[in-house]
Amino acid sequence: MSDWKTASGEAYGCGPMLREPERHVTDEHADQDAGFGAVQRRTVRVLIAAQLLGALGLAAGGTAGSLLAAQITGSEAAAGLPLSVLVLGSGVGAVAVTRIMERTGRRTGLATAHLSGALGAGVVVAAAALASWPLLLLGCGLLGGGTAAVMLARYAAADLSSHSGRSISAVVTAASVGAVVGPNLLGATGSLATTLGLPGPAGLFLLAIPAFASAALVLLVFLRPDPLQLARAASASPTPTGGSLWVLLGESHIRSPCSCSASRTWPWSG
Repeated sequence: MSDWKTASGEAYGCGPMLREPERHVTDEHADQDAGFGAVQRRTVRVLIAAQLLGALGLAAGGTAGSLLAAQITGSEAAAGLPLSVLVLGSGVGAVAVTRIMERTGRRTGLATAHLSGALGAGVVVAAAALASWPLLLLGCGLLGGGTAAVMLARYAAADLSSHSGRSISAVVTAASVGAVVGPNLLGATGSLATTLGLPGPAGLFLLAIPAFASAALVLLVFLRPDPLQLARAASASPTPTGGSLWVLLGESHIRSPCSCSASRTWPWSG
């Protein structure tokens, strides 16, 4: 009789048969957390690299823009206007980039903003060559897009992070390093600009062009999968197991940006 009770108890889920599925679900959640952690660490590393590059371009608008304006106009009273236009451009750019990110994800929005900064720096170099005041203001406005990219990148670091404060601080620190190094290159880049027949302050804008363009390239190539899209897919999952990392990566809008070489680049792949 005791054997019959034991067997029937196991059959009705009172024995080990109930605990085995629990272990399976627990292991799956552990694997999912490990997978998201690996994606998050990769995301932060990519953002740090992009911030170090993009922040070098920030010095162009803040430091060199005022000096260049004074040289082009011959009046120190005009020195503050490029910075004002830069701030206005960064505000407009932040709104536009946010809308792009809402529709297509962090990668496309941030890369587009960095490219706007590269374009703006190029327009300013043209303004320096032509001694054109309106062209200088137009370039500073476009340069504001690069400023917006550097400021908004910190939020991408928090999309998948369980320690958002630590992730954001790492990205902000990288931007601070670039912003400190940039102005100190004014002398070296000024010599390059003079060699090319441009005013000395235009040198930082010559640096800003490849800096912003390189940051955009880093984001487009390496910020995969997109952290915002992956976070949205995880939060929208209706069941605990439906949010599995591999299930989410199998969805079309998440899978499409992932290259076929992901198994060689993602740290958690076996």
